[in-house]
Amino acid sequence: MCEHDCVLGVPINEKGVQLVEMTYDLYTPDLDDNLRWFQFSLEEIDKIYDLIDEFNQTFGMLIDNYEEDVLAADKVPEALFIAKKHLEEAKEHSKRKILNRIIEALQLASDTKMPVGYYL
Repeated sequence: MCEHDCVLGVPINEKGVQLVEMTYDLYTPDLDDNLRWFQFSLEEIDKIYDLIDEFNQTFGMLIDNYEEDVLAADKVPEALFIAKKHLEEAKEHSKRKILNRIIEALQLASDTKMPVGYYL
């Protein structure tokens, strides 16, 4: 999935939830009306791999290159807490910028009580 971009997809309607829960290569322009996309480069993902590793361990997920997974809506608040903890600990400006985008996606999902699809 991550040839050019790695994306997080946050559903904005019920159709988006159904699409995220299918967990297959969803990143196509015709689905933009159902999901809000947050794009990241491979280099950006590499900079926050400590966060991704903690998500994998905490939530029993497999977020990795060429993998897809879904963070259930009820797990989003804990993921948001973890991401904010990583932001507090981050010293490098570029890493903080990436973490802020992750937090934006998680905050949207938390506010709307939606899951998050990870497509790397």
